[in-house]
Amino acid sequence: MKASFTPSQISSPDLTDLVKDHPQHVREDLQTLSNLRYEKIPQAIAERIRGACLEKKELQSLMEWKLYVPNPFLGKPSASVSLFETRAKSGTYRASLKKLIASNDPTDVEDITALAFGTFAEETALPDLGRAPAILRQLKGVGAATASLVLACYDSANVPFFSDELFRWLHWEEGVGEEGGAGKKGKGKEVGGWDRKIKYNDKEYASLFKKTWVLRERLERESGRLFKAVEIEKAAFVLRRRDEMGLLGGSEEEGSEEEADNTNGGDEEEERAASQSRSSEKPERPAKRRKLVLPTNNELD
Repeated sequence: MKASFTPSQISSPDLTDLVKDHPQHVREDLQTLSNLRYEKIPQAIAERIRGACLEKKELQSLMEWKLYVPNPFLGKPSASVSLFETRAKSGTYRASLKKLIASNDPTDVEDITALAFGTFAEETALPDLGRAPAILRQLKGVGAATASLVLACYDSANVPFFSDELFRWLHWEEGVGEEGGAGKKGKGKEVGGWDRKIKYNDKEYASLFKKTWVLRERLERESGRLFKAVEIEKAAFVLRRRDEMGLLGGSEEEGSEEEADNTNGGDEEEERAASQSRSSEKPERPAKRRKLVLPTNNELD
């Protein structure tokens, strides 16, 4: 990828162009879910008379969208993408993640998301997200990435979704791990660029959040326009699609199988964490309304 498209150098006109191009990279069969994620669900949350919250069916729709996020682009896919799509649809961990989300009680979903949104609105001093993500993780199947997605639907202007593309692009210039060069193999076969391994934990999301904030502030100083976090997310998505198509120059050699596995990592890691933390819980609806718990500051460390 050309240096002019890296986070430290990308211009406001180039980012605007990427955002405008986003609809062209959404597959036709995913347009309904994409519309729910970017338009209908955020609007429903904002207009809910009883207060901002998320309904269970909306949480399930967001998970459906999230599981398709790595590859929704229009046009004939490459061989490596076809391989990925086949695995993505047959992976057992994906079915388990959907089951975890489906096992949540509808009342719990509404109460917990309402508490998280209220806490976010009252306590958050951006770019610190405070206790809201930890509150959301009380729901089965919700890890760091899904919690960020829910909050992004509540405040798309300031909260970025923890997507593979956004994390890898924002850390592009840092190379492999803490050192090495982007897109080059290092010790232990680690790679940077679009193949960077992601752990999907709170520390990585905090890094993504801060880098998104820094990029937005730089572009505002230079152009006078304050981009929304959701626009940065969309731009990163389009950048990867264009890079895969060889439209950015200096693109990396694609890695087919290994790339497909790394792209899938988020849902697998998140499901494992969510499953282990709630292994003793029963999916049946409780007899009484669940008591909501605000995490302490120590629980956020």
